[in-house]
Formats: sequence, structure tokens, C-alpha cells
Amino acid sequence: MKDKRMLGGLIILAIGLIVICVIGLIFFRPPAGTPPPSTVAPALTLAPDDNRTLFTLANSTAEFELSEVFRGQPTAVIGISNGVSGQIGVDLASPATAVVSPIHIDARQFATGNNMRDSVLHRWILLSDSYPLVTFTPTSIIGLPDTITIGEPVEFTMAGDLLITVYSQPVEFAVVATAVADNQITGTATAIINRTDFELSVPPATGVADVSNEVELRLSFTALSN
Repeated sequence: MKDKRMLGGLIILAIGLIVICVIGLIFFRPPAGTPPPSTVAPALTLAPDDNRTLFTLANSTAEFELSEVFRGQPTAVIGISNGVSGQIGVDLASPATAVVSPIHIDARQFATGNNMRDSVLHRWILLSDSYPLVTFTPTSIIGLPDTITIGEPVEFTMAGDLLITVYSQPVEFAVVATAVADNQITGTATAIINRTDFELSVPPATGVADVSNEVELRLSFTALSN
């Protein structure tokens, strides 16, 4: 009898473990058909005889802006992160040969000026504890001029893939950049995305309504050469 009770207990325990595993697979696995979490890509490496100069992003910020109705008032929500990294290889005399590394944005640093909103943003929307990086990987640069003159802004388009959590979508940034000196480039890059394309759902919250699907992304950058 004692052996039968022990065997029954082991069977119940085994069934319980199977149930726990199945629940874990259902509720905690990444969404089906999506790429793995973002990882940091290697930095650019230029050969010693390469005419391009290597610039590294410094003192740069990433922003998103969307609209909502907060306690009955139309409100613009702006989130800012100072955690931006990336590199640019460019020859000012031949900008068409420019290369740009993946641009990484620290999602954990996004702040909107409202602690409660920031908590929801990180915990339930960006899932920044599990996916700390938002990554833009350039695939092409369109519209660069034949040469770049110090002090004169240039406009071009940078196309690539934007990865947020496990969802990646093609995005084009409109870029305005100025070589303010031989060793410094400054500029802005802007794009419009739909948050639902990245499965960025906003949980219900008291006093918050009509959160826009359209989100404007802005990158204000400074790139310095060594």
C-alpha cells in the first residue's frame, strides 16, 4: 500500500511538472515567427589605408513622440533616451562610400517625465528588462552628394531594419547632417512608425485614452573622430 501511495505521488508530481512546463511555453515564450532578442553588433573596423574616417556617436539622444488624451486633455508624450551608440565611416571627399554600424538605443533609459507612465512603458510596453536595446541596422543610404563641404548641411535617406523587442520592420529615416569640422558631424534623423507594427500595445490605464498608433522617432546625434 505504501509503495502504491508513493507511486501515485510521483505520478501526480510528474503531471504537475508537465503542466508547469506547458504553461511556461504558452505564456513566456517569444511570439512565434519572430527573430531572437537584439544583440550588440561588432563595431566598424576600417583598414589602415582606408580613406574613410571613423566617427563614434557621442552626446546623442533618441526620442519618440506620440499623442494621447490624458485626463481629458490632448497631450504630447515625448520619451528621451541618452543611451545611443554607433559608428560612422565616411570620406568627406567621397561620401557615397559611407558605412554606418547598427545604431543601438538603450530602451531602459527612456523617460517621459511621468514616473507612472515610465514604469508602464518599461515593464509592459518596451519590456526593457528583457530587451534593453532598440536597434536600427542600416541597409542603404540614398541621396548622398558627391562631396561634403565643412559647414554645409546635406540631406539624405537612410533605410534599414528597426528592431524593438523581437519585432523587426523596415524603416526609412530622413537625415540632415553637417560636418562642422574634420573631426565632428552633427545632425538629426526622423522617421514615422506605427507602434502596432511592433506589437507595442498600451495597457488600459485610468485617465488615459486615444493613444495614437503613429509614433515619430527622432535621433539628434553628434559623431566625433578619434
